[in-house]
Amino acid sequence: MRYFLTILLLFSLNYLNIDAINAQEIDESIDHYVIYNGKQLFEITENLANLTPPQRVSNISERLQKITEPFDQRKLKALTSEFTIDIIYDTLFIMSITPEDATSYGKSKNETAEEYIKIIGASLDEHLNIKTIDNPAEILTFIIQQRVVILKVIAALALLFLLIVANHYLSKLFTKLYKSARENNKKKLKPIVIKGYELINTETVISTTLLILRGIRLSLLILLVYFFFAIVNHLFPWAKASSSIIKSIFLILLTVSITVVLFRVVKIGMDMLKKSVLRMKGTLIVPLRIKTVKLLDEDQIVTLVQKLIFGLQLLIEIFIIYITIPIIFSFFEFSKSWASILFGYILNPLKSAFTSFFGYLPNLFFVGVIIFIVRYVLKLIKNIFRELEHGNIKITNFKQQWSEPTYKIVRTLNIAFAFIIIFPYLPGSQSEAFKGVSLFLGVLFSLGSTAIVANMISGIVLTYTDAFNLGDRIKLGENIGNVIEKTLIVTRIKTNKNVIITIPNSVVLSSHIINYTTSSAGEGLIIDVTVQFGYDVPWRKVRDLLLKAADLTEIIAKEPKPFVLQIDLDDAYTTYELNCYIHSSDKIPIILSELRQNIQDVFHEAGLELVLPKYIALRDGARKGVPNDYLPKEYQAPAFAVKVVNTLSKAGKKGSEAENTGKDNID
Repeated sequence: MRYFLTILLLFSLNYLNIDAINAQEIDESIDHYVIYNGKQLFEITENLANLTPPQRVSNISERLQKITEPFDQRKLKALTSEFTIDIIYDTLFIMSITPEDATSYGKSKNETAEEYIKIIGASLDEHLNIKTIDNPAEILTFIIQQRVVILKVIAALALLFLLIVANHYLSKLFTKLYKSARENNKKKLKPIVIKGYELINTETVISTTLLILRGIRLSLLILLVYFFFAIVNHLFPWAKASSSIIKSIFLILLTVSITVVLFRVVKIGMDMLKKSVLRMKGTLIVPLRIKTVKLLDEDQIVTLVQKLIFGLQLLIEIFIIYITIPIIFSFFEFSKSWASILFGYILNPLKSAFTSFFGYLPNLFFVGVIIFIVRYVLKLIKNIFRELEHGNIKITNFKQQWSEPTYKIVRTLNIAFAFIIIFPYLPGSQSEAFKGVSLFLGVLFSLGSTAIVANMISGIVLTYTDAFNLGDRIKLGENIGNVIEKTLIVTRIKTNKNVIITIPNSVVLSSHIINYTTSSAGEGLIIDVTVQFGYDVPWRKVRDLLLKAADLTEIIAKEPKPFVLQIDLDDAYTTYELNCYIHSSDKIPIILSELRQNIQDVFHEAGLELVLPKYIALRDGARKGVPNDYLPKEYQAPAFAVKVVNTLSKAGKKGSEAENTGKDNID
């Protein structure tokens, strides 16, 4: 193993131009030669436009590698242009020959082109067209001619074998190291404790050690593979282009591996910090208090610290990625400029945002002062209206129930006024886009909020007209109920059936509002019940019975006294109306029900039927419309009234004379 690493080191030093005396000169000469199939074809020493000789050499070699079909000499041609001669194979452009190239070659452009075509043609023919070896002499000649290449191939295979053996012994070595780390660390390592608090336990140290060992093993393996390809590249210079790509790929793998290890280490460290914070709960971490006010308890502080740790972890990971990406892009010639471009997409907006933020700071201070002033003005206004509501401050003709809605209106006006002042200082408020969006939202609000504005205005009018208050029993249209909610937009009432009805304030304002609660104050609210009796019943008797029924109803007010009105004189009956004063508007249905019950009892006791006279006039042989408990024991239902007709009209007399003769009358 030691000897293998020594050999790798010597080869790598030679490849990295450290130990070889003439390595720099050899590499520089190789960079100027077009190499195809392991052979140097010709030298390029002059620039072409902005292309250096090594770049031209690399481009020509790559184009020659694209020719894979059997070689045909007729397809290899030279095309003369104004300044250069271009060599092409079929439709594939290979190279251009400039006057400077011809001068450095010591011939004219045409002679140089002919010479290059011969060299390229011979190399393509040798590599692409299959040669048949028929006798042992040719085989020996081929081996002698290609002895250097064969020896290099044998050396490359030997290096590959040594790489496999080295990987095998590395695997065994690190397996023992893993086992030793697990067993010995449990015995030797102790948790890291500071002032009685265990910051890092043994398991964390062991897992971190194993992670570092795995990272070292992976790095060594990638390094060995890298040295292998470096030595192969030194043995076969013509494979430099492809090997450089492979080398870049392995460097990327190495960089990514290191990045993954760093991510893992950061995660382990942050997890340890989070666990340490949890263990500090109740000891180092105590509730945050200002005098007697507890601002944050232990759980909230732990959560806050863990979020800060997560933010720190995120920042570190972003920084690692920020460093890794340019390193990876630098491994390829074509992607060296990508890092700055990609990060420009992120950094330029951030830079612009920070610049705009610092430029906006004076306006931000102005906005903060306005908000500070408005906030304390609103607190002062709130205190004033609270005192008005409690009656500690009195204003003439200003009712206490107006305090809350008035405060809301004043608060809204103050906020709107503050927004008008702040608006010009908002970022982007003067831009055309901001103005367009504001105009669009204003049009939408105007078109879609007509009903809302109408309801709000109606709500304000209803508030200050004092049409009703919360808890009042009112009638809106056909709906009767108690007011349970009163806002600027809607009013909600609850009926006797516990049905909640929501009515827009614009509808409420346009309807007739009957407030039973307000009417029941003072003398009281008048309720009425109507009955009808024929003219055969004395009106004084009806009046006295109705007043008696009112007197029997307890909830009806005794003062003012109930009274009876005759409100109609019909053809067959008189309509009587009993009017009573009440002070409990919420109990109107109960009072009316009890009053009607008492009216039935009183009139039935007096033997009067509560039926229309028309019903009595049409009744024949039917009993009285009074319950049995109120009828005399000797009462009998009247008989049917039958009238006997002794004479008929002249038209029907002849036809029914025989029929009526000799028949008796029936009572």
